[in-house]
Amino acid sequence: MMAPKKWLYPLIVCLMSIGSVLNAVLRWVMVPSEQAFRRFQGRVDRLCFLIVATECAERDIAIERLFLRTEAARLFPEKYHLYDMLYESRFRRLLEQFRVKQAN
Repeated sequence: MMAPKKWLYPLIVCLMSIGSVLNAVLRWVMVPSEQAFRRFQGRVDRLCFLIVATECAERDIAIERLFLRTEAARLFPEKYHLYDMLYESRFRRLLEQFRVKQAN
């Protein structure tokens, strides 16, 4: 196999750098949605912990639920209907199970 001509070296270097830039851009485009989902899931887990294991006020829990609802609508508008089915039902169940109103 013949070695490439000397005038091709700058073109090859340019194409290689374009490829690495394109690869970096594609990685950057995909990562934020994964990061957003992980942050969202972390907030969901935190809220579940607050409901189950703390004496956090009902008002604070309602505020966090509202925040998660708006975040779901902002981050995942095409899958927002799943939020109510999955997360809100879980929050309601945990509230009923662990935050039973005690009769005086």
